[in-house]
Amino acid sequence: MSDKYFNPIDNPFNNSLITWYSSAKRDLPWRNTKDPYKIWLSEIILQQTRIEQGMPYYNRFVEHYPTVHDLANANQQEVLKLWEGLGYYSRARNLHATAQYVSQELDGQFPNSYAGLVKLKGIGPYTAAAIASFSFDEPVPVIDGNVFRFVSRYFGIKEDIADAKNRKHFEKVLNEVISKENPSDFNQGIMEFGATVCTPANPSCNECVFQSTCYAFAKNEQSNLPVKSKKVKVKDQSIYYTVYEHAGNTIMKQRTESIWNGLFEFHSVVNDKPIDHETLLPQVPLSNTGEIKEIVGPVKHLLSHRRLWVHFIHIELEKPEDLKQLSKELGLTIYSWEEVLTLPRPKVIVNHLQRAVF
Repeated sequence: MSDKYFNPIDNPFNNSLITWYSSAKRDLPWRNTKDPYKIWLSEIILQQTRIEQGMPYYNRFVEHYPTVHDLANANQQEVLKLWEGLGYYSRARNLHATAQYVSQELDGQFPNSYAGLVKLKGIGPYTAAAIASFSFDEPVPVIDGNVFRFVSRYFGIKEDIADAKNRKHFEKVLNEVISKENPSDFNQGIMEFGATVCTPANPSCNECVFQSTCYAFAKNEQSNLPVKSKKVKVKDQSIYYTVYEHAGNTIMKQRTESIWNGLFEFHSVVNDKPIDHETLLPQVPLSNTGEIKEIVGPVKHLLSHRRLWVHFIHIELEKPEDLKQLSKELGLTIYSWEEVLTLPRPKVIVNHLQRAVF
């Protein structure tokens, strides 16, 4: 074996992959349809999300919004509420916006080509390739993290996958080996293989049907491929939420910016470094007159670019006038706890309220 990736023309890669997939594939609902709406929905939900976590969300969205018109006609708050807990909420906002565009401007018909699909909001090269091949049998390869890993190991591609310009090396190889007759099963298969066999840690090399022709196995390079040099720098940030309560009511506001745009949260103090309670409490309105029932935290909550340390300060107010005054001063709205449960909220708040038995 050479240090260059194998010539795809000389490899039985295509047939072996599709044969493996036909017997090993998991039974997933979006694999039993050619409907581009449902395939698009599944792909958006599964971005940055494990199948086990994403499946209930997919089923709920299909139940609530059986067609793209149904999703388009929903209001954004309903969509965000259904999305609650999945994170990366820009996906939900783009999902709703694209549904409205397809429904209103394209008469409910998704573009039937990669070139048309990739122009839609929230649909990048990977998602466009998935829909184009799964729904319309266009032979355009998908490339996600699982594919990068499997292909780099099998063909011995050592270009840094964190560098966007190197994507073309993988596209070149995959365009040569993708099945022109059955691109759907080829693409489904290559993603499935990367997800279940050629895994990041402890790949199942002894059970791999490609073992005899795999570059990484022959060279013992599994742990070195794919090459990925850049890492997202994660910053720490502390958030101190004040949960004001009186007679079954509280106050919250809807975010109008950042990744939590459209979600509801309590009054907060945000700082790059932790704040001790002696310093913090004077910054919390009415902390000196209300009864501090509980202080919870820090609770660690990970985002793609932030490591959040979240605190919850529960304050019981004595008078209803206090809640009304805070609502005006802080620009928050009064909600009953029953209403709070219907609002879309960041997962860290959802988890806290569940622990607090709300």
